[in-house]
Amino acid sequence: MTYSKELHDRVRQNLRMFDYPRFDDGDIDDLLDEIARLTAANKWVSVSERLPEVKGEYLCYLKPDIFISFYGDSWSGDLAFRSVIAPTHWQPLPTPPTGGE
Repeated sequence: MTYSKELHDRVRQNLRMFDYPRFDDGDIDDLLDEIARLTAANKWVSVSERLPEVKGEYLCYLKPDIFISFYGDSWSGDLAFRSVIAPTHWQPLPTPPTGGE
């Protein structure tokens, strides 16, 4: 995605505060794209907005708890032995660590 000159200038100004080397517009676009990707990947999705498209385990929220539940054709799972029927929000689980212990 291509961003405005004003946004590029603001990013350059902030990078200068940390003594980073000069970035060209393409580098700044890449940084902003990565920020947008990471932000989108870590947002809660309201179940009233949409449900997961793929069956599997998801991080779920049902006030006041955050838990993992399985979504198939509906939500299933339990939270401290009480039935969890319908969380209000969900998001994909983070990618597990690779290598090491």
